[in-house]
Amino acid sequence: MRRLLIVMLAAIAAFGMVASTAAAQDDTGDADTAPPVDVLQVNGLFDDIVVDEIGAAIERADEQGSQALVLQIDSRGAVVSDDVMAELLARVDEAPVAIGVWVGPSGARLYGTPAQLLAVADVTGMAPGSRVGNVGTAISDFDLGPGLNGLRSGTAGLSEARSLGVFKQRISDLGIATIINMVDAMDGYSENGVELDTTTETVTDSGVVQRETIAPVRFAKLGLVDQLFHTRNVFSVPDTNHHVHSRPLAGVVRGHRDLAVWNAVERAIEVTQQRSPKSDVLNTTRHAGDGDDVSGSIVVLENDERPGQRISHD
Repeated sequence: MRRLLIVMLAAIAAFGMVASTAAAQDDTGDADTAPPVDVLQVNGLFDDIVVDEIGAAIERADEQGSQALVLQIDSRGAVVSDDVMAELLARVDEAPVAIGVWVGPSGARLYGTPAQLLAVADVTGMAPGSRVGNVGTAISDFDLGPGLNGLRSGTAGLSEARSLGVFKQRISDLGIATIINMVDAMDGYSENGVELDTTTETVTDSGVVQRETIAPVRFAKLGLVDQLFHTRNVFSVPDTNHHVHSRPLAGVVRGHRDLAVWNAVERAIEVTQQRSPKSDVLNTTRHAGDGDDVSGSIVVLENDERPGQRISHD
């Protein structure tokens, strides 16, 4: 049965990879006037899977000739140690390609130690309706600056965050509403003699100046297997200091509408519990849709106490 599960997950992951690649090719079209910009979508808590994937995305961007990597983030904290996060900050700071961080889309959050990525990324911005903060104390030698230092124990929306000088936005717009606007914000950034070329200006017949993205945008996110074990949320009650005392073991799966996927997920949870008898399955839901379609979420938490991980819930 375990071998069957592995085969199923591998097949599902392969299908997802093919579909994602085809979608990316459709998105980029025939644009070849500028090197591509990679976008890695990061949703949920920063765990080992997310940290490793960000490192891998930096390597891919460098090896495949991308001129920049944008991290599109919606996260309420981290469940890895401060040392691991500090290593990630250093990796972003030393990346061979320009790194952007966009808190988006609207309604996204960037809380806890992941927010310190804003101090080391080259270009940063946030969508209207999103929030940033609860940064905590600096976990590395990088200077957080007055903006992030002002949000050590509080959060701010776009207007307040901009007035505090949190972002390295590089464009005059109040916020960066979409990922394409973020790619536009990367245009012209220069480091080590290399200047990013992501957008061009054209003038219409009526004299209106328009900005057009010329860099192909390649989207990526965690594969299905990694999503199964990625911590998107933590259904545990924090103490008054927002410290979560549960260790996420397997993550949340949301929105999958294929019954075969859910059967594979549930079998993976059974295997997880067999390997870790102390684990509990919390909030396992399956919402019936049309026919055999289903959606819902699964969370597995291991009961070992792991204090000190700051999670924001607002």
